[in-house]
Amino acid sequence: MEQLFSAELRKDGLTLPMYRVMAALREQEDQRLLDLAEMVSSELSTLSRLVGKMISMRYVTRKRLTDDGRTVCISLTSTGRRLVERWIPRATFYERLATAGLNPTQLKELKFLLDHIYANLLSVEIGEIETELELFPPVQQHTPIARKARR
Repeated sequence: MEQLFSAELRKDGLTLPMYRVMAALREQEDQRLLDLAEMVSSELSTLSRLVGKMISMRYVTRKRLTDDGRTVCISLTSTGRRLVERWIPRATFYERLATAGLNPTQLKELKFLLDHIYANLLSVEIGEIETELELFPPVQQHTPIARKARR
């Protein structure tokens, strides 16, 4: 899904991370860089460079907050807003394509499971749990490749 959508975005000179930033800012305007990084699952330094590029493309603006001069706030420009709104229907198409055949209960469970997986990985990243492999017994599963090989 990412590869298909990314190929389409490139026609407008966009990358998928750029689209994600603009979509996040459309959902919640005037975000701190730190909050935006969490929302789009990006490293702060990577996002900072991306935002710099997007500023030069005039898709977003960056300003310091008046009550805290150390905090940077990112906002969409009118050009960025028009661009992301033009791409939202296509992103929605790919989301519907990827989840076709799943009922609302299954979609809710899928989102719950993905959030759970993300939280597990985030807890390792911030050092909240042990990362020793011995703590986690291997799960015996057939992979799609194994099933295909048996046919």
